[in-house]
Amino acid sequence: MSNNKLNGIIFTELFSLLSSLLYLNLSNNLFSGSLPGEISKMSNIYKFDISRNKFSGEVPDAIGQCSDLEYISMQDNFFHGTVPAKLASLKDIQILDMSRNNFTGQIPKDLEALLSVQFVNLSFNNLEGKVPIGGIFENESLISLVGNPGLCGGIPELQLPSCPDESRKRRKPLPIRFISFIVALGIIFVALVSFCMVYCRRRTRNSSMILIENFSMIMISYRELHKATEGFSHENLIGSGTFGSVYKGILNSQEQRSFAIKVFDLQKNGASKSFVAECRALRNMRHRNLVRVVTCCSSQDYQGREFKSLIYEFMSNGDLDTLNVAIDVASALNYLHNEAETPFVHCDLKPSNVLLDENLITCVGDFGLARLLQEKTSNTSSSIGIRGSIGYATPEYGMGSQVSTLGDVYSYGVLLLELLTGKRPTDDLFKDGFNLHDYVKIALPQLWKIVDPLLLRREAENYQSEIVQEEEGEDKMNQHLLALFTIGLSCSSQVPGERMEIKDVVVGLCFEHRLHGALIYLFNKGPDDFKTPLEELLVVLQQCEGENASALR
Repeated sequence: MSNNKLNGIIFTELFSLLSSLLYLNLSNNLFSGSLPGEISKMSNIYKFDISRNKFSGEVPDAIGQCSDLEYISMQDNFFHGTVPAKLASLKDIQILDMSRNNFTGQIPKDLEALLSVQFVNLSFNNLEGKVPIGGIFENESLISLVGNPGLCGGIPELQLPSCPDESRKRRKPLPIRFISFIVALGIIFVALVSFCMVYCRRRTRNSSMILIENFSMIMISYRELHKATEGFSHENLIGSGTFGSVYKGILNSQEQRSFAIKVFDLQKNGASKSFVAECRALRNMRHRNLVRVVTCCSSQDYQGREFKSLIYEFMSNGDLDTLNVAIDVASALNYLHNEAETPFVHCDLKPSNVLLDENLITCVGDFGLARLLQEKTSNTSSSIGIRGSIGYATPEYGMGSQVSTLGDVYSYGVLLLELLTGKRPTDDLFKDGFNLHDYVKIALPQLWKIVDPLLLRREAENYQSEIVQEEEGEDKMNQHLLALFTIGLSCSSQVPGERMEIKDVVVGLCFEHRLHGALIYLFNKGPDDFKTPLEELLVVLQQCEGENASALR
């Protein structure tokens, strides 16, 4: 039942009903509440996936009684408390992912006894204390502990800071001159150790694997990426940008599933920071209109040079240049600005960063310039180094203004006007201060002068009907297009205070979309078929206020 919008709590009675179940997948939903101890009644289950939900509370020790479990995926929830030591009872466990939760305390030493395990992921929690060094913890490739700044010790490959001494031997009093000498050396030593700890933590945070979706592709090496792209060949090159290139590659030869592999050119200034920024931006973001990152690789190539790459789901239907997907893009921005757990400003919205998957669902990608909003109630943060793309970057960034959500709104407005007119903001027509916004504003309301002919033809076909006058259909079509142009002009205003908030853009576009669809239905059906579209119009009317409601009436 994965990848739906199911919500609510899981009742204890469910586990009694599912006592003979072998595989339960509830991932990518909106379930909440705690995980009851009755989970132990699923005595035959071997695969249990509740990742990417809103579960909370402590994981019950009773999960250790599900002795046949081989695969547990609990990542991306709100679980807290300690990692249950009873997990060590699962002798057949192969995959254990409890990453991106709120677990605290120490890693149970009992987990060293897991002999069949292939990978344990406890990254991005609040774990602390000494990391075990036996069993699975002897092999760095089998564990992921990044994002737990309180951890220490472990094998050297983990690059964690040393744990403080638990016992200090008492020494006999020393002469004052020796004490002074030792104090001086101690100060120098503490300073050096502090510097090394900060450096190692930052390096670990920035270079380790950030996101995991498919367990069959948890550990991605440079060798695998080199093979998947046939040596990063020109034939597999599907795009390039400021900080690197994107290749198409098949990482699982059995499934023949393609991925987009973004390779950063670390010789370019800012590329490494862009990699970190994109990892940080995408780490906790989940939205149907955002390109999903599967995993990342931070390693070395065959020449020993530093190598960084992000692996995304492959968007098989190209970018925004051919389809009108305004609502999906606005929804993605609204999620980034107002709904994400950690709000972000995208800073580089343009057609080539808007892609379409195999189901023609629009996804916004490339978060290399994304900037974190300091507070959810604030709409500004530092803008150091922000440039964006010519034609789409808001004018105030060029004058040193701070990054804001309204900067993304400007880029969106330009994007929308480009969709409607078929003209890019970098067209030769636009120079000497004359831009796409001015071009549209001067032409309105004579839409036929500026609208993309292909779009106009599609709209005219939508409003064909034998039971209405041609002039009436043309008038309704013009009203719909005028509303879209008006939104685009408001968003692309040179003055930030005159721009619409993206949440209002979503409301306006959704209203136009539903009204547009209902009217087309009416224009193409006879009187006997009016019941369904009229009911839809009533629903729209009940949800609208002010000018929209008046116009609809």
